[in-house]
Amino acid sequence: MVRGQALSKEQEEKLPELAKRFEQGEDIETLERDFGLPRSTIYYYMKQMGVKRAKRGVAKVSRAPSAEQVVRKKEGEELASEAEKITTIAMGIGGPIARRYMPLIDRLMSEGKPPDAIAEEIMGWFERKNSVLLEIEQKQTKITQLEEELSIAYALAHSNLKYLLKLRSLEKFAIQALRLRVAGFKVPIHTLVRAYQNDLETIERDMGEVVEVKTVEAVVPLE
Repeated sequence: MVRGQALSKEQEEKLPELAKRFEQGEDIETLERDFGLPRSTIYYYMKQMGVKRAKRGVAKVSRAPSAEQVVRKKEGEELASEAEKITTIAMGIGGPIARRYMPLIDRLMSEGKPPDAIAEEIMGWFERKNSVLLEIEQKQTKITQLEEELSIAYALAHSNLKYLLKLRSLEKFAIQALRLRVAGFKVPIHTLVRAYQNDLETIERDMGEVVEVKTVEAVVPLE
């Protein structure tokens, strides 16, 4: 099969216009001159794009079109517009993709895959990639929500735990004072109060260190 010459980026961008003028039956010599392409290259790319050249014939006497003809003409215009749009998009997107992934495309074609199957495979991969990225984003949002909920729960647990430790400390010193009183000893209130205050300071210091460790763990990213 004869292959057309490689096109520059500017020539690729003009392919939709070339296809339109070729389809309308414009002289090949004019197209060769205007687009700077040899005849064989023009026919090659038009065949690849599925563009058929209009046949010129003897002019017929015009008459009012029927309703069916009007509908068909409208449908044809819409299809032509859609085809031009698809061609423009295909050339705009297909060119960069083909240049970037040419080794991959050559390998797939050597395996017997037609261009449309290759395009479907590439776009299918792109759709799957977007789906995975969306799922990752949703999971990251969920993780952020859970971290916020855990942070609130931790703050509540921290306060409750500190209160419980202080209450246990008070209970411990109260029991000691009662035991000394029952045993007939003089209760050293000042000593017990001081010991209790030391216990409270220890609880505050230890709980503060727990908060600092938790904050560092939240800031430093995991490797």
